[in-house]
Amino acid sequence: GSVDRLKSNASIAFGAQLACELLGFAVTHHGFKAKGFITRYGNLAEPLSQLVSSEQRFLQLAPLRLLRVMVSTADDIYIRFIQRSGLLAPVMRGLQRGLQPPTIGGG
Repeated sequence: GSVDRLKSNASIAFGAQLACELLGFAVTHHGFKAKGFITRYGNLAEPLSQLVSSEQRFLQLAPLRLLRVMVSTADDIYIRFIQRSGLLAPVMRGLQRGLQPPTIGGG
């Protein structure tokens, strides 16, 4: 699926990371409009979990930076959105997978 596309194409991987960074910038600097966009159109759970499950470390950390920005605003709407959409669960599962040591012969 899309994780395989991230592995094979560096420009798609960079675009995915850039999208997370731009969303984080919008949350920080364009509060009301970004809040409306993310809560209205923001089905972020699946794309963020796909990024966290990729092999590249910069793609694993991009969703975490976006969530950090959303939480650091201390806005109840973002906190409720994260809670309702279940964004923390796939990100934390991906981070736990990333912390596990590689299998023997797995590099």
